[in-house]
Amino acid sequence: MAQTNNPIIIGGNDPFTHFLITGPTRCGKTSTILLPMIFQLLEQKKRGKNLGLSLVEPKGDLIWEVEEFCKEMEIPYVLLDPSNPNTDFFNVMEGDIDVVIEATVAVLQSLFGKQEAFFQTLAELSTRNVTKLLKLLKGDDLTLLDLLATLRDEKLLRQYVEDLRDKIGASDLLSFFDNEMFGSLSDQYRKLIIGLRAQLENMTGNEKLRHIISNKSSINLDEHLDKGGVLLVNTDLGRLKKAGDAFGMFVTMHIQSAALRRPGTEKTRTPHFMIVDEYARYINPDVELFLSVAASSRVAGIFAIQSLGQLEIESGRIGAKAMKQAILTNCRNKIAFCGLSSADANEFAEEFGKDVVIMRQSTYKNKILLPKFFPESYRDTETEEYRYRPTYLQDQMKRFHFICKILNDGTPQKPIEGVGAFVPRNWREMRSWEHLSGKPAEKGSRGFLERCFKHAGIQLQTSTKAPKISAIFAVNPDEEGSKEFVEENAILLGKLQSKQVEPEDELLKAPSNDEQEIVKTDREEQVIQQPVEQSMEREKVVTVPVQSTQETPLQVDDAPVQKPTHFVVSEDEAYENGDTFF
Repeated sequence: MAQTNNPIIIGGNDPFTHFLITGPTRCGKTSTILLPMIFQLLEQKKRGKNLGLSLVEPKGDLIWEVEEFCKEMEIPYVLLDPSNPNTDFFNVMEGDIDVVIEATVAVLQSLFGKQEAFFQTLAELSTRNVTKLLKLLKGDDLTLLDLLATLRDEKLLRQYVEDLRDKIGASDLLSFFDNEMFGSLSDQYRKLIIGLRAQLENMTGNEKLRHIISNKSSINLDEHLDKGGVLLVNTDLGRLKKAGDAFGMFVTMHIQSAALRRPGTEKTRTPHFMIVDEYARYINPDVELFLSVAASSRVAGIFAIQSLGQLEIESGRIGAKAMKQAILTNCRNKIAFCGLSSADANEFAEEFGKDVVIMRQSTYKNKILLPKFFPESYRDTETEEYRYRPTYLQDQMKRFHFICKILNDGTPQKPIEGVGAFVPRNWREMRSWEHLSGKPAEKGSRGFLERCFKHAGIQLQTSTKAPKISAIFAVNPDEEGSKEFVEENAILLGKLQSKQVEPEDELLKAPSNDEQEIVKTDREEQVIQQPVEQSMEREKVVTVPVQSTQETPLQVDDAPVQKPTHFVVSEDEAYENGDTFF
């Protein structure tokens, strides 16, 4: 495997078709993908690029590092962190009444877990209607503490019902309380209210979390998206457990709703990046709708998970398998790290696709004194082989290596292998955000790109064992020699990996045992099978193509190598559209 040092770049509208990053713990998802992405997004923002960022994660370490980035770059941010005494506030009951009701129902149902359909319906009705009652009376002054106090005291609930009756008169909402909650089904509802109260007490029982959710919000999410703000949310899994997950679900649902109601057009909306680590903890009923329409709202979802099985979560009226399929379908940019489980490896092997390989079976008729050097006949057989076998995804890649399948100008590309890049430890001293002006880069050579990434703290290393391959950055990847590229707005996902191809003279050697040599002694016929068309499988030796439909390999240093795939958009088009790149 030869390292080409070509950066993997994605830009234009492609990031807004969402990312799904999958890999087991300690594989490098956060340190080599999420953190460098965030660092370079903040660099762009510091240089004047109008963009926003929302980060939700459960452990806190990523939040603390990003907070240091913001402080050093002097970028304003809002921090929601129960472990920080200087945290900002977010009242989850503020906002549009329908959004608040749906979020409250979804969060409490997730805390309840699986229930019988009858009791689940009653729990949803009681939560929805009590929340609506209080929201109509208190507006944005309502907090979860008010909801908890109302569920604790039936007399207080009855008083609120009468207050609403005096305010709006008769309504369907009041009929629910008169005929059901206080009527024939009162005993059933009392039992359910005890369960609802227990879940709310679990959330509000932690003093640090209660401090965040019981005060007036420090952030208006509509303005946050419009003006390109930075929001950092630590759900503090270690201290809060399920209460932290519920808080994170509240926040993500509010962000999703704000994204769906953004004013303006796709061209006028400020690009926003919603980055969620351990995304499975915050899956909610609105995920499918959000992923379907967020691209037109200019909100990119970047989600990290440990296993595809974590996506099988039943939420609301969406079944577990339907939820998983919705996320996999709408997250069109996928990254899979090494160390996947057997089930995930097989699923990703199918996702990354297969290549068609033509195997030629040649037949020789030999005589004792007159051997023949040319085949008497041959037969071609067309088969399909995985581009990346499941076993390769399980245990044959190195640490921090990944396979990515991303879009280029809306067109899916063949998957490629890359290796993650870390944020330099001395990023404070380098101050890379001050070195580049943020203006469109001039057209130039590969050296200019290397200088740009050097300023950004990214060291490009060339393998001495591999053929030296000069990078080709093309508006159209098929146009060899084109030097147009976009450096400054690029977020490095990793270094492109490419197979080191055997020299051409090695391709003419005699068939080995691996090439399935079969001798038929009864007819004195020798049948040899050998591949005719190059497979994308890395372990296969490349043979001389016969009637190959592939383009001629790029010649570098007298060794044929496979032409690398590039993901670059015209710089003129990029800056004209105000696109953000990585």
